[in-house]
Amino acid sequence: MAHHNNEAVVNLSEGKELKWTSPEAKKLKKMKQGDLNNLIDSQSYADRALCAQAHWFVYSAGSQPLSTFDDPNFKAMLHAMVPNQGSSVEKPPVLNKRQIRHYIEAEYNSFKFCLRKDLKPLVAESKGNKFCQICHDGVTLDNKSKYHVYGLQYTNSKFRCNHVVALAFRKVKESKAKTIAALGKEIVIEITSFKFDDIVGAAVQDGAEKAVAREWGLEVETCDMHDGDKVSASACGWESHKERWTQKRN
Repeated sequence: MAHHNNEAVVNLSEGKELKWTSPEAKKLKKMKQGDLNNLIDSQSYADRALCAQAHWFVYSAGSQPLSTFDDPNFKAMLHAMVPNQGSSVEKPPVLNKRQIRHYIEAEYNSFKFCLRKDLKPLVAESKGNKFCQICHDGVTLDNKSKYHVYGLQYTNSKFRCNHVVALAFRKVKESKAKTIAALGKEIVIEITSFKFDDIVGAAVQDGAEKAVAREWGLEVETCDMHDGDKVSASACGWESHKERWTQKRN
């Protein structure tokens, strides 16, 4: 399946990338949306099957491992279930680890393209006013690895609704405010193509991350919604609190 984005068109079934300078990519770029939809609808059975598998892998709530595509039981299931003109397929099209990475990259590029397309008119409408709010938080895992998550919130006046977009969940070497703030700026321009200082005018974080907002030169605003839970955990004892949340996750 061909993905239409601002950086490249990826032929997912073959794992090839066509730059916009190529004749094939230029043709796709000039196509009207209706013609592009017809092109997608005319894709082969194999392309449709592979795209369905990629969609399941990327968006499944179960967070499936890459090794799933090497699992003989998974392949046997597809062998029995995937139809082809009313009959089962002798060798059903199944993604491998190399192909799924191309699908993920194409999906990520499509996400960036859609976000930039959504933000561009809002930047023009704002006339220099910063209309986005960044949300962020950090976590340290049991293995001591540190990660930081960034999200962007803005209002689309055309649809009269708020959009909250997850931008990144990145591993960090340290959780110092300067490091987290610098990474946040890099992520915003990498994904939106707009400079942080041009579109972000507010930040929301918990009490432990207030110094990051100061590094960005923004007013410090904290989210206290989980502070009460920490108080109750201390009062009840950590082990009972941990057990309760473990049961909730399961």
